[in-house]
Amino acid sequence: MRTQTVFTKQASLVLIFLVLCFMLSFCKKKSENDIISLEYDTIKPLSYFPVYPGSYWKYKVWHKGNVDTLNIKDTTLSAYILHQYQLMPDSLSNPVYVPFLNGIPIYGYDTITCDLNGMICSLFPVLSEKIGFTFGHYRGDPRYDPFFTETVVIDKKLDQYGDSILILKANFINKWEPASSSKFVDWTTYKKNIGLYFYCRVDTTINDTVSKKWLTEYFIKE
Repeated sequence: MRTQTVFTKQASLVLIFLVLCFMLSFCKKKSENDIISLEYDTIKPLSYFPVYPGSYWKYKVWHKGNVDTLNIKDTTLSAYILHQYQLMPDSLSNPVYVPFLNGIPIYGYDTITCDLNGMICSLFPVLSEKIGFTFGHYRGDPRYDPFFTETVVIDKKLDQYGDSILILKANFINKWEPASSSKFVDWTTYKKNIGLYFYCRVDTTINDTVSKKWLTEYFIKE
């Protein structure tokens, strides 16, 4: 009887050991699966807006009536940042890693626009490679503010240096009284593998440039 009891105790210990091994193995697999499920996609920059982490662009800015030009610098954060935005008051977009330019998340050629309360957001284009592509936004709440910026991709061509460029034109429209729309027109040039290259605002009533911005130095860390 004593021998049988000892054997029974040994069998019980072996069984407990096997159960513990199984549980540890299950927990390890579950932990590995959890890690895999937390791997998010990364949205890389596109060629005409190469805002890779760790990059910068330096510009000169001039305004008519000012003697001196200003120096400004656009920068990206040093790494891709996990980001999501409010789709509806009770739902969020899927989190993805994106670059940030001047503190703003960039989704390819899009950024984020939100309603006045910040409770409903969506992707909004910065530019496009498609000629004729048109996009725009109101300056404020369209119920009270009729001023609308309409941007059109005018051309995609090679410049004098043989580099591919995109040219965008922006008009400022009074949706309530189109005849009183702004006399100013913005022209923006994006250069492939560089980004924003040149910008100017023209007063169409006198056909004269009133402000401009041009690239002087850049570093892109791909």
